Amino acid sequence: MKLSEELKILVESMKVVLLEEEPSYFKTIITAQNIDWERLYRLLAYHQIRPIFYEACKTINFENEVVKNVAVYTQRQAIKNLSEVHESKRILKLFADKGIPVLPYKGLLFLEKLYQNRCLREIADLDLIVQPKNALKALKSLIADGYKICIDAEPNDEHLEELIENTPCLEVSLIKKTKIGMNINIDFHWGINEVPQYNFKLENIFENAQLAHFLKSEFLLPDTESIFKMLINHHGARECWVKLKYLADMMMFKKSNPNLSEAELIKYSLAMHMGKVQNAAAALLDGLFNPKETNLKRMENDKSLKSIVGMWEEADHWRNKAYPRFKFLKIYRMLQDKNMNWFSLFHNQIIFHSKVNFIEEKRLIVFPKKYIYLNALSKLITFLVRVYIHPIFKMK
Repeated sequence: MKLSEELKILVESMKVVLLEEEPSYFKTIITAQNIDWERLYRLLAYHQIRPIFYEACKTINFENEVVKNVAVYTQRQAIKNLSEVHESKRILKLFADKGIPVLPYKGLLFLEKLYQNRCLREIADLDLIVQPKNALKALKSLIADGYKICIDAEPNDEHLEELIENTPCLEVSLIKKTKIGMNINIDFHWGINEVPQYNFKLENIFENAQLAHFLKSEFLLPDTESIFKMLINHHGARECWVKLKYLADMMMFKKSNPNLSEAELIKYSLAMHMGKVQNAAAALLDGLFNPKETNLKRMENDKSLKSIVGMWEEADHWRNKAYPRFKFLKIYRMLQDKNMNWFSLFHNQIIFHSKVNFIEEKRLIVFPKKYIYLNALSKLITFLVRVYIHPIFKMK
């Protein structure tokens, strides 16, 4: 398997910054004449590793227009992080004062615990998790605090209960403009496992949580094992490692927890029924980021790994288009510990997408809840019309 020059540059930048490799090879390939800089920038944006790339370029004093643009993005990310640190502390304290157990998730949690607060991780939102029994109270608290759900009307208790019951991904986004005019986005979660084949229970995460140092204060935090489970569940089981950002997090988790052996991580993964998911990450890290030897041959012979790298190269957001979504589902199917046929996979997808809630894009038609297949079909047709039909009319 041969990587494109642009993808190779991204991989090497991660080695320089995250693995602290000597940067001479990175300097050689980034100063070559055959680089498609427009494509490289598109890859950086898709893989969400712009701060890492910028740090690598600073290491070798390399600069061009793309690096300057990435520098501006990285500086804005640093400013955004400062604002979100302040807001995160305030929200966590707000929930603590109301007696609502809440945990930070991804984002600032990973930045502090995996990256030791080095501004190397792209963060889009604040992620918070509560238990389902506290979801309504917590959601109402955020709305009372000034956060808005992106709908036309002000949601009442009935709306919120319906949202919590019928949102298949068990999360909702809220937004609030701060006093300095900056938008804060919260991804509010009341669940962490959306599919039946995985053994990952949110209540266990809360049972093992403990007060710990976070954002220069004491807050309830997931323990190390739970952080790993959060990571592999989201980045691997849900997202199938299709962005380099996800591997960067795994790399930094291992680096930050050298006392955890690979055998222990495999044990955790197998208990979650995510053994193949973990194995894929280990193979990608070994094949691409082993500082002693790059072993792409193993990846060439593994269909799932080859397909993941293929999606890295294409850098096409799979949620937005039908064919990339199909390719993603092929990878998803190959990474299941128990063999999953296409019927089971599509049946699970149908159940997932049949649920209707008031914050999603309005469907062309909504059927009663019992008509699962019709509601899923309606969502599919709505998606196809929005992505493929509407743009045609806008072009005229």
